[in-house]
Amino acid sequence: RSLGEAARDAAGPGARRSAAVHRLWTLPVFRRRERRLAHLFREGRGVSNGLSYTIFEYSVAKDWAPSSDVAGSLWEIVIAIRNAGLSPGVEVPQLYLKFPPEAAVPEEDEAPEPRLRGFQKTPRLNPGEVSYVTFSLGARDLSIWDSTSHKWRQVHGVFKTFVAASSRSFRLCGSVGDGAATLPCSGTEDERS
Repeated sequence: RSLGEAARDAAGPGARRSAAVHRLWTLPVFRRRERRLAHLFREGRGVSNGLSYTIFEYSVAKDWAPSSDVAGSLWEIVIAIRNAGLSPGVEVPQLYLKFPPEAAVPEEDEAPEPRLRGFQKTPRLNPGEVSYVTFSLGARDLSIWDSTSHKWRQVHGVFKTFVAASSRSFRLCGSVGDGAATLPCSGTEDERS
């Protein structure tokens, strides 16, 4: 027996299966599929833009409200994710936050706007099933790093919020701090600026 076979046998059946899957993905048919899908990544598709066999609908179950949680969260929103497709699937909704224009964000901070502030994976949803996801914002989420005082500084004002399927697929747009309703995004780049 070779050293590789002995190592796989020692690791158990999962390792043998993993090696078999790796060999399967090196077959020419999978390489062609990989090349056909590569254009999605070259075109700059967003973060977590997983290819799914189903469609998910996003809606607001409970809009932004002061949090009743004593663990440090200031605001929370509850989102309903419904599998509107024909196949079972899992979704990972993401929360993005854009700081108010009057916030003095340091120049050396190169994080893109809007900033990812949370994500959650739903359980596997059959067609028509709904899962509820709660996003919370705490003081640290609403803060920026002050490089002169070397500490976090909380920013006050109206923050734009976006619930998204990926960094390029914003589904719900709203704001924290002004009482405006969170609504479906129109899909234009202007909402994010």
